Amino acid sequence: MVGPISSLQLWYPCQYVLHIELIRPAQNGGFSDVFEDLGAIFNSAINDEKVRVVILSGVCDTTLQVGVEATALARDAGGVQKCVFALEACIKPVICITQGVCSASGTALACACDVRISTSNTIFTLKGAEASGVNAVAMLAKEVCSFSWLRDVSLTRRGFQANEAYRMGFASRICGSKTEAFNEALRLALMIADRSIYAVQTAKMACVRELQPNGKAPMSYLALAHSD
Repeated sequence: MVGPISSLQLWYPCQYVLHIELIRPAQNGGFSDVFEDLGAIFNSAINDEKVRVVILSGVCDTTLQVGVEATALARDAGGVQKCVFALEACIKPVICITQGVCSASGTALACACDVRISTSNTIFTLKGAEASGVNAVAMLAKEVCSFSWLRDVSLTRRGFQANEAYRMGFASRICGSKTEAFNEALRLALMIADRSIYAVQTAKMACVRELQPNGKAPMSYLALAHSD
């Protein structure tokens, strides 16, 4: 893995499970570091044998709220893009925990994760999505079951809560607190980490391929699939 990082907290709650916690920009002094560091971690995790599953969450009560200020977000649009692309290209399964307000860029990050666990007070929003440099609407379209609902939230830019996200298939589970959500994420991570690495990565590659417009998995997936 990469060296010490000021914008993220990294720890292993158990073997093969890496927990990445985002520190809000107000605390670490800037937006760029968060996206750059997070992208570097996921690029590194691809070939790290100690990592089989990643849990992504935030340190504060408002998780994944990076990029909530449109002006600052516009300056760091390239960093947001690279971060989301790195997350999508990571062949290791990623479980995301959301709590409180989840900004447009945070919603995009959540879209790039494999499993989303939300607390009951989570509110997702697409406001400021244009400034993020990432097509959050297109990413959300691949994850929900209703295009009518997608047009609703895309055109109005209204926020939607965890129970609504669950009904639309965006949230996998809803928990009463962050502690409960983390315990559920860890339970799933342990189940995944206990399975064959090849079986897990093949399953993820198949899921990603189905969601690609051309029906092909990213090149990073194909390279890893044939690396042995």
